[in-house]
Amino acid sequence: MAFFLPMGMSSVQLESATPYLITRRENLENGSAVKISSRLGLIVLTLSLRLVLLGVILVFVHGALPCFAANNTPPLPDAPMPQMNSPSATSSSSKPYANFYWRTIPPAYQARKLTVTGKLKFVAHEMVDPMDLVPAVLSGQWGDLVDSDPNYGTNATAFGERFGAAIVRQTSFRLFADGLLPIAFHEDPRYYRLGRSHPWKRRLGYALTRVFIGRNDAGENTPNYSAILGRAFGAALTPAYYPGVSRNSRVVFDTFGTAIAGEAGLDFLREFAPGTRF
Repeated sequence: MAFFLPMGMSSVQLESATPYLITRRENLENGSAVKISSRLGLIVLTLSLRLVLLGVILVFVHGALPCFAANNTPPLPDAPMPQMNSPSATSSSSKPYANFYWRTIPPAYQARKLTVTGKLKFVAHEMVDPMDLVPAVLSGQWGDLVDSDPNYGTNATAFGERFGAAIVRQTSFRLFADGLLPIAFHEDPRYYRLGRSHPWKRRLGYALTRVFIGRNDAGENTPNYSAILGRAFGAALTPAYYPGVSRNSRVVFDTFGTAIAGEAGLDFLREFAPGTRF
């Protein structure tokens, strides 16, 4: 047995040193795991910030092109005035205008077109609306109940941290999906309710697909780039303020999927809950 002992070390010394060697090995392994986790988190954060930067560049480039085109395009001749006895003109003019800040437009109202400045005012009003605190509170409570991401634990300060993260997350979703991207893609971020004059099956299908099929500034159906990309950019920002254990690609994709499903659920309420304006 002595032949296998390190040079100059007795069996008693080896036995006494074994716990120390095991502990040191575990510490080295844990340290390596922490370093790998930190590096992965840094990579995810870097890629997320680059994705957001790309989105901001896309917003300004895509939004600036129509401005340059408008400056170089000769003015068009005035359109003919509609006849007073035209049924379409009469029915459209008879509807009152909806409140500028309503997120849901009922069928009994007509909506004013949102300009670039109007869209910025619209999203600014959304971000300071006290009603936005309700989903943030519910998100914080649910996170405490099931100990979900962002994983702040379940101690006395966990709810406050989750509530703060939910506020930042909602604000980023609003800024991209209802402000910057609608300007870039010339889309209308509001929900136009079909109403009770349509069959409930059509209303249900309409509500659940509005997160994918949007409306442009001309009132035509279009892929809802603003809603989809806006929530993708907002989810990509979460590694910048989530705790270390929740800074990974799984949480980013989970956040994106939950945001899309949540918006579809809100559209369901906007269609079927009477009196909703959020």
